[in-house]
Amino acid sequence: MKKLKLFLVIVITFAMITVITSAEKKPEYIFDYIGKYSEGRAVIGIWGGQWTYGYIDNAAKIVIESKYRDARGFSSGAASVGVSDSGKPIKYGFINKDGSYLIEPKFDETGDFHKIPGTNTEVAMIGTGETKAGRKYGFVLKDGSYLVSPQFDGVTNYWSAGSCGYNIVYNEKNGKKLYGLLDSSGKLIIDTKYSFISVGKYDVGKGYIDVRADDLYGFYDIKRGKLIEPEYTAVMLATDYGVRTTKKTNGKEKVGFYFNNGKIIQPKFDWLWHWDSGDTLYMTELNGKYGLLGKNGDEIVEPIYDDMRNYGSWIYAVLNGQTVLVNADGKLIDDKKFDSAGRLSGFDLLLVEVKGKKGILDIASNSYLIDPKYDEIYSFFVDGYAKVKLNGKEGIIDRNGKTLLEPVYDYIYTNFYTSQIKTEIINPDGTKSYSYEDDKSNPPVVKVKKDGKEFFLNSDFTPLNQEESSAVGDYDSIGMFEDGVARVTKGDKIGYVRKDYSYVVKPVWDSAFRAVNASDTNDGYYGYFHIKKGEKWGIVFMDGTVIEPVSESMLSVGEYEIAVVTINGKQKYIKKDGKFLDNIEYQYAYPFSEGKGLVHTSYTECYFIDENGKKVSGIYPTATPYREGLAFVFTSSGGRYIDHNGNIVLGEKVNFVHGFPFNKGIALALQYSGEKGINLYGLLKKDDTWLVAPLFDRVEILGDFNYKFYLNGNEAEVMPDGKINWK
Repeated sequence: MKKLKLFLVIVITFAMITVITSAEKKPEYIFDYIGKYSEGRAVIGIWGGQWTYGYIDNAAKIVIESKYRDARGFSSGAASVGVSDSGKPIKYGFINKDGSYLIEPKFDETGDFHKIPGTNTEVAMIGTGETKAGRKYGFVLKDGSYLVSPQFDGVTNYWSAGSCGYNIVYNEKNGKKLYGLLDSSGKLIIDTKYSFISVGKYDVGKGYIDVRADDLYGFYDIKRGKLIEPEYTAVMLATDYGVRTTKKTNGKEKVGFYFNNGKIIQPKFDWLWHWDSGDTLYMTELNGKYGLLGKNGDEIVEPIYDDMRNYGSWIYAVLNGQTVLVNADGKLIDDKKFDSAGRLSGFDLLLVEVKGKKGILDIASNSYLIDPKYDEIYSFFVDGYAKVKLNGKEGIIDRNGKTLLEPVYDYIYTNFYTSQIKTEIINPDGTKSYSYEDDKSNPPVVKVKKDGKEFFLNSDFTPLNQEESSAVGDYDSIGMFEDGVARVTKGDKIGYVRKDYSYVVKPVWDSAFRAVNASDTNDGYYGYFHIKKGEKWGIVFMDGTVIEPVSESMLSVGEYEIAVVTINGKQKYIKKDGKFLDNIEYQYAYPFSEGKGLVHTSYTECYFIDENGKKVSGIYPTATPYREGLAFVFTSSGGRYIDHNGNIVLGEKVNFVHGFPFNKGIALALQYSGEKGINLYGLLKKDDTWLVAPLFDRVEILGDFNYKFYLNGNEAEVMPDGKINWK
């Protein structure tokens, strides 16, 4: 016990307390040590050549005189104290709170009184033997009798593992500690001869205590008070049904099981596979064969099967190379045997093979839903049907085995949706991305091929409605539907077909494809197809109208369905009816935009015309098409933006070197900086002010209104509000 001399007068609730008779008198008592309070008492110590101890109450009043050679705090209404006469070894006993002896001093070591977990029994550890080496330990009751007589070389002062109610004890033999176990009554339930005992809450809660002897493992069955001697190489609390055991036999690890009902299956299996279905706990394995072990410890089926699969109320098993069905008790359901079998996920159906042919077995009725007659069965009724194959041809059957399509097709593709839905996503950094999903609002179709030709069926496998202009079987292949049309081929020619088989583009062209609009303002497809014959390009509109291939490059279609063609290196406008807008050949022509077409008669002269080919503006060295009501032109006064009447509306305050079309009220513009002597880019607003003043010395144009900005080689990102983020 640690000693501490103190000579200061302090408040009662701190480490030292002084009792004073009056303010003028010296202290009558000075405590040299005060311990912690427990149960309303604190140990005090006085040094007078040797230590003596007593107790004070909460008011610092001495309630037990300082007369003991040693003293401990109170616990369960009792405290351990030690006394000694004439230099003899200290003997320990227990006192009550009034200082009377509960148990006279006669022990050489003591612990505190405490309740054994799970009981009302109060005990204290005691030791007898004047030398530590020869001391024996046990437990005493408050009446002075022994719950456990002093007989062990070591005990757990407090009963171990919390509320488990067990106490690990040990005796030493030849320098080695050998452990045993006391139960809550003080009975030695496991003798002191084991190298390790574990009293864990989990294992104890399941009814078992781990016991080891060197490298071998055993356990104690709490319910039966039965010790399974350590003879196993491993034990594991495997399930709620008992303990899996492992033992080496003839040099090979074998597995067994100890059941909660006390039944023991000695290790004899190569492995136990967890099953835990119905009355079955494990699938057993022995010499490559499989059986079943019940939860009560009975062997439902000896290991005789080549393979077993658990499907609930029935079992798929392989016996002598053939698949059979087995009840939960391991008996054959009937004499049906299969070359192979497998459960169809989500159904009580079994895909079976007999003599190389596939069929479907209904497990509930144990009858064939589909007789084994097909070479293959696919799809497995997920959508209410299955695809079958016979003699290299495919067909369709329904859930009841009814034939929907005879197996006469080269192949069958299901779930051909007519279009996809595109969703725009604005990312946290302001950039855009897109997601796509099938547009299931449009009924899906089925694509089939027969006699080398592809065609469509309804999703229920019935023929589609066919118009007089339909082209059933007039093509060799069909692609996926996109926006209501599908690409078809006939020989080496390409066309497009609607779902009702009518042609949008007949397969007579060397090349054909849908015109795509990838601009931010109008995502999706244009209303026409590019077609090619030889080296010339033309157009087919969605209504089937054809502009014959006359152009040396792909056509661009603007407003009024007026397209730009290239003939002999010059550009002209051609109308939907195939007639030219005028007879003028331009150096370059833009598609019509906002009612006007921008044309270049040379590299240094351009002007605007209307839909009748009439010139409607002055002549400029350069210009851009109208966008959002404005067009950029270069005048004698410099770069300006004009409205549809040709009036200058932007640029009076500044002189643009060049300007680009507006998008959502913002345009990229280039202006000369006299200060730096270079041209700089900025972002102009329609009110003739700058969202971002000319700052950047270089711009990468990635697409329509998609830019990367640079200054002195440093990249910048401009946010919609004009904020600049330098990278």
